[in-house]
Amino acid sequence: AFLRAVALDPADPLPYRRLGQMHWQQPQPDLARRLYDQAASLRVPDGLFSEELGNVWKPHNRMAAAEYYRSAISQDGGDRLALVASYAQTLKELNAWSAAEQVLRFGAASFPEAAAFPLLMGEVLLEQGRLLDAEPHFQQTLQIAPHTAQAYYGLARIALSQGHSEQAQQYLRTGLRYDPYHRDALTLLQRIQREKT
Repeated sequence: AFLRAVALDPADPLPYRRLGQMHWQQPQPDLARRLYDQAASLRVPDGLFSEELGNVWKPHNRMAAAEYYRSAISQDGGDRLALVASYAQTLKELNAWSAAEQVLRFGAASFPEAAAFPLLMGEVLLEQGRLLDAEPHFQQTLQIAPHTAQAYYGLARIALSQGHSEQAQQYLRTGLRYDPYHRDALTLLQRIQREKT
């Protein structure tokens, strides 16, 4: 049906978009990206479509994904939690620290009940070596969502860097109760235990 729609009106972006969604789910990401690009070339993408483009491009080109997420936020006003979190996560992965912090502050103000924003902020600050700034964000994450293993992992890294290996182990064990397969926490706990013996 979508191919017939393309044949009837090749200037209509909707069939290309739907075909892109279908091929993204199969998955055939290269074909999906080409179809999405074709749809985007036919009209200016709206916020939802820009977000889809960001999701399609993220595994292969984070810079392009970040631009699509930014465009989606500017078009929609940033009223979708997942979109703002995806944009912040992508900026974090690009080591665009100050831009990530700005988006995370916006996300935390817009969605105060969401644990994603203080958690990501803690990770961004920790990656920059700003331990004292990161700690309250991990604590805030645990106030919102007490079973967040990644927040316990962040607190463990901070405690360990301050020479508190017992406290770090306690954080790691607590986090592993909530996510027993948290690979980074398991690796760090094993490393601490090896160094202890």
